[in-house]
Amino acid sequence: MKNVFMTAILLGGVSLATAQTSANSGVPAPVTQAFSTAYPKATDIEWEQHTFSYEVEFEIDRLDYEVSYAGDGSVVASEQELRETELPAGIQNQLKQNYSGFRFDEAKKYIKDGKTRYMVEVENTFGKEHELFFDDQNALLNAPKGSRP
Repeated sequence: MKNVFMTAILLGGVSLATAQTSANSGVPAPVTQAFSTAYPKATDIEWEQHTFSYEVEFEIDRLDYEVSYAGDGSVVASEQELRETELPAGIQNQLKQNYSGFRFDEAKKYIKDGKTRYMVEVENTFGKEHELFFDDQNALLNAPKGSRP
């Protein structure tokens, strides 16, 4: 019985260690150094430790960011909230041409495995939201049914 109890405590400790949120305790120095070098103006910083990575959520100029780091400080993936004016010109042009009757809601830039993708959420006059995905060449990757005016 004592062994079962100890096993339960150990497993509970392992599961807590795989997804902890903290200021930056337990985050390796190469990770915190890479982060502070790349994002010196970050505020509202929250770290989360996963089994094989360290994820940090933060803000810069009231925009949300999320970056995952490997233990050596290399970036695994990133997500960045964008203002409409920060989208590539090719995507802005497509929104003006094909979605002029829609209201811009939000945009994000994703980078993973060397690939950049953009997500733009627009809302039609009936309040229905549509997520549009673009690649790094500004090509629309999806056209949700009924998403065009």
